[in-house]
Amino acid sequence: MAKKSDIAKSSELDATSVTSTEAAAQEVVDAEKPAGLQEFGASGLQISGGTVMEELLPELTGYRGQRIFKQMSENDGMVGAFLFALNQMIGKLEWKFEAPQDADDEELAATDFLNECLEDMSQPWDQVLEEILTFAVYGWSYFEVVYKIRRGTKQKDGSYKSKFDDGRIGWRKFAHRGQQSLLRWQLDQHENVTGMVQQTNLGTFEIPLKKALLFRITQNKNNPEGRSLLRTAYRPWFFKTRIEEYEAIGIERELAGYPVVTTPAQWHSADATADQKKSLQTAITLAKSLRRGESEGAVIPALYDQDKNKTFSIDLITSGGARQINLGEAVTRKNAEIAMSVLADFLMLGHEENGSRSLGVTKIDLWTLSVSAIAKSISTVFDRFASPQLLEFNGMTPRRTPKFVFGEINRVDLGALGPFLKILTDAGMLTPDDNLEDWGRDLIKAPKRNSDSETPGL
Repeated sequence: MAKKSDIAKSSELDATSVTSTEAAAQEVVDAEKPAGLQEFGASGLQISGGTVMEELLPELTGYRGQRIFKQMSENDGMVGAFLFALNQMIGKLEWKFEAPQDADDEELAATDFLNECLEDMSQPWDQVLEEILTFAVYGWSYFEVVYKIRRGTKQKDGSYKSKFDDGRIGWRKFAHRGQQSLLRWQLDQHENVTGMVQQTNLGTFEIPLKKALLFRITQNKNNPEGRSLLRTAYRPWFFKTRIEEYEAIGIERELAGYPVVTTPAQWHSADATADQKKSLQTAITLAKSLRRGESEGAVIPALYDQDKNKTFSIDLITSGGARQINLGEAVTRKNAEIAMSVLADFLMLGHEENGSRSLGVTKIDLWTLSVSAIAKSISTVFDRFASPQLLEFNGMTPRRTPKFVFGEINRVDLGALGPFLKILTDAGMLTPDDNLEDWGRDLIKAPKRNSDSETPGL
């Protein structure tokens, strides 16, 4: 009987040979194409053994870089605030498939079906979205699309259990494949991504891209790892972390000055006795451990030379004034640099002594634009890969594919909107009517008007 390791090796060789065969076959097909249809070059992506080497700093490459970005996201207050704000804004949006304008019956049916599948998964959409947004930390997130056959609620097997029993193929789940499980990327001869190989406690798995969704912040050189939103925040975070460490050490050892322990010269000589060497080590330990706390203080021996001069003492050397470097200001400056690197410096509003309301509005507007772009990148992946493939599996061929859309992100300044609407109304450019009132009520989250009563207008 073959060993498990032998079977794994055999499977890996088989997978490699299949991949090589497919690549060779593709090269033959490409060679037979007219010159105008052939692809000759590659993106120029720096990659070695399936590991992307585009990063300038070695410590941010591969698994080491993932651990640093994870540390930034979980241990830093400013980074955590930015990620929390991003997750809250995108997570609270309404996500759904929307039919094209003037959709025909087939397009409407496809839209309803896709929305059914989105609500019929074994995992809630909120969880999927939260896992997708890990690409803000790592630059990318990878999901295996797992399907099921809809055979009703009484099925015990998740591959068939569904709210519907029409026998159609639906989404069972979008299974997140963690960034830290990445072993290597698979690419074709033109450096196009074809799959991900992951290493887990259960073994090694190859997940082809044709059965997956890859979300990325950027797509330069078709880099499968994109670029973390925290990349430009790394340098200020690096220095900020160390400044905080120095500050913590200074607070812990806070005294009236720098402790200096004076000991007899004989203790430092080469011919010192065992007892003298032991006493020297005790003095060194004492100097290192002196700090203010519940048990502050030191008990020292009274040692004098023949002239009655003290040979063992503890002195405190002071700077004679305030420190020239304000560590608090340095940390605040680094926090501001981190926030600015992700356009989230509005988080600093209220913590600064200067600035204006209009500047704050501008900062928040820039932030909402960046959040909208991130949400758009998520919907684009579904529009290009997830929904067309599912419709194809079910033999549905609408003329136009429904779009995966999200709710409004733009922040509306109601204080400025009111006077603006009044100016337009007084100028005769805007006439209050039912549609305008419905829009206004929805904007301020007011109850819907009673359609049976007369509408007074705005």
